[in-house]
Amino acid sequence: MQANPELPSGTTLLAEGGIQALGEMCKILRSAGIQAALVDPPKHCNTGCSPKAWLAVADQQVADAVRVLKEHEERDLDEIARAAAKPVDFDAPEAECPACGTRFQTSASRCPDCGLNFGG
Repeated sequence: MQANPELPSGTTLLAEGGIQALGEMCKILRSAGIQAALVDPPKHCNTGCSPKAWLAVADQQVADAVRVLKEHEERDLDEIARAAAKPVDFDAPEAECPACGTRFQTSASRCPDCGLNFGG
């Protein structure tokens, strides 16, 4: 996420996508006191594209916005789903597989127990 010359001054692009989904995200952020707005992206598609939008937030509230959206997303998850949604820290020497809970060396490209591929 970085400042973009096509965004209002003092804002950062947080997400881009469909208007409906980003509109819901914008409402969630505003209800949490985050300064958020939908912004028209540059026109690069003349035909066949679905309506797109950018979600911009105040520069100083980016971290809070990410936290609020993550908390909202995880609100209705059970413990198993919440653990599976947790990102794997590949900078740590060892991590836990989000699929089966097995501890593994982060140098591995697959979980040694269930075989979940980590992009290697």
